[in-house]
Amino acid sequence: MRAFAAILLTAVFCHALAALSVPNSGFEQVSGGKPSGWGGKGRGELCSQNPRSGKYAYKVTGKANLWAQKLIPVKPGHRYRLSVYSRNTVAAGGCFFGLYESKTPAKLVRSRPLEFKYAVPVGKTWQKSLLEFTTLPATRAICVYVRTECRGPGAVWYDDFALEELGKAPEKLFSIQPFGGAVTFTDHVNALAGKKKGRIYVLPEDPEKMPVELAFPSGVKEGVIDAVLTRGKERVFSQRQKIGGRSMQIRLPLEKLTAGRYVLTVSCASSGKKYQEQREIWRLDRPAAAKSFEKIKSYHIGKDGAFYLNGKRRRRVTLSHFPQVGGFLDWNNPDVRAVVAYAKRDFRIENATMLAWRVQELMHIEKRRKLSRQQLIDAVCKKVKTHLDNSLKSELYISFGLGYLLAPEKPLRDYGLVCEVIKRLKGHPALKSYGFDEPELKKMTPQETAQFYNMVRQLDPSRPCTVNLCEQDTFKEFALSEIASYDHYPWPYSNLLNIRQWNRGIKEAFPGKPFICILQSFSFKGQERPTLDFMRAELFLAMIDGMDGIHFSTWDGGVPHHALNSPEMQAYLKLLFNLEERIFTACDGKAPEKLDFSSSTHYISGARRKDIVLLVNLSSCQEDTVRFKASPGSLSDFTEQNTQIRYENGQAVITLPPWGVAALKAVKK
Repeated sequence: MRAFAAILLTAVFCHALAALSVPNSGFEQVSGGKPSGWGGKGRGELCSQNPRSGKYAYKVTGKANLWAQKLIPVKPGHRYRLSVYSRNTVAAGGCFFGLYESKTPAKLVRSRPLEFKYAVPVGKTWQKSLLEFTTLPATRAICVYVRTECRGPGAVWYDDFALEELGKAPEKLFSIQPFGGAVTFTDHVNALAGKKKGRIYVLPEDPEKMPVELAFPSGVKEGVIDAVLTRGKERVFSQRQKIGGRSMQIRLPLEKLTAGRYVLTVSCASSGKKYQEQREIWRLDRPAAAKSFEKIKSYHIGKDGAFYLNGKRRRRVTLSHFPQVGGFLDWNNPDVRAVVAYAKRDFRIENATMLAWRVQELMHIEKRRKLSRQQLIDAVCKKVKTHLDNSLKSELYISFGLGYLLAPEKPLRDYGLVCEVIKRLKGHPALKSYGFDEPELKKMTPQETAQFYNMVRQLDPSRPCTVNLCEQDTFKEFALSEIASYDHYPWPYSNLLNIRQWNRGIKEAFPGKPFICILQSFSFKGQERPTLDFMRAELFLAMIDGMDGIHFSTWDGGVPHHALNSPEMQAYLKLLFNLEERIFTACDGKAPEKLDFSSSTHYISGARRKDIVLLVNLSSCQEDTVRFKASPGSLSDFTEQNTQIRYENGQAVITLPPWGVAALKAVKK
């Protein structure tokens, strides 16, 4: 029986599901040759060949949007699961399904600034994709859609949508406040004393002594809090105390703990209600000393795809936006040098990007127009050189973002200005590379972008130039630079299947070029905060897909829960950089090799890098079991992710939770 019919039958017995039917979920009702209740544009049609069930599926080629015209009533603050079956032979581009949240069931009035958008897998057979979500307090309905951004041959077929209510989201009796001590090092204290300026949060000198703060809503006035800290199966700390007031502190013995991964579980019982939250707590030993700073004479990409500074191979680690100082390196800020030292030591970065942020007077179009041509050139060169000189004093390399600074109000077409700036500044010992961001969004053609790129390379062949892209369906058209890189909206607006498709797409467009995966976090009002699990899974996916250098960018829309101003996200960002460095060092930077494995869903990615096996579950809501060839006792958990390894019939068997990762090292016998 069709899934749609099953939902209708279930509604007879369960009134709560009556409003959850996706209109014409299997595209069986037809009017004028089109599926009833669905609107849209682009190249889509009903297809009677090989539907998953019933008479029809919906086939899409080219670029198309299709959406259910009738909104589906839902409850605020509830969990739901949306699913769809698909077949996908699209060679280039992306195929997605998703939803908009609406403040009213009468018409679409969005509850979030962006929509949920999930990729469907590539494959000739029908595969089921799931997404789970929690509705906002303002949400009263959702609008389901499918979208195809197909370039070239291929098509995608959709069939049998279903929507399930999973229940009310648990009532939060308390919340664990952002905790900067979630990741601490065993060998030193932080570089900065406690300061707070606006939304900028600076960690205290001894984060090991920071208490965990609990906040209680006004309705919770009494009850009991239980806090338990475990490492694996061992309990290392426990505490019970009564609720008293609107807040509470838990002091963990972090300074006494050895290096490793711990889990803090906080439970609350109040007036017959129960609630629980967990946080990972990490104590880290410092990896091997970072390479010393060298003034740059040359920086290039070798035939092996690695980066070479003054003829020596160099790992590339970059922050676009610095924590603690509002994101931007303003050398007039008296704290900035301490911030750089802190970031170099705790995040292990050696490279930063320079855009237009610290030349604000040159960002104002009216002020620029008052300057003569020569005055503008002199002003830009002076400001950039001052920034480079200050970076050199702090032993920090700089990637110079050309577009924003030289043409903030329009596409970069003033090639004369670019020429003058590069002629004066090339060869600076802190200048590592040039960059140009998202030309396709600035309405530049591939030909214009190529002209810009070639000019920069001719002016300064001793430094690479990166053209960073954004529109995934134009990767091949703009495949111009020596380095493959792109931007994307992170969770919850891109899932890991999206990112896997884009990683593969950018590498296909830039064959043989080093791949820089730009990991990101950002904030919009009403958006869920990217979790540690997601960010770690994204990092592992990038390493599996052949990332040649870690680059983290963060920006915000005024909401204080991203990596610039949330101490907890800053703490976990330290963990990501630490994990990447440990794995990169252990595999000696070797490129990933294919790992033959089997799994029960399409959500697993894996690779072998030297003697390290990397695995990641891309699903946000399904666990999966992975099997690959391995002899008993031949593997160990390399990064203490509490990975449980079983051996059956000559295979290693590992179960990964949603967004779960594993780094397994071959055991030498």
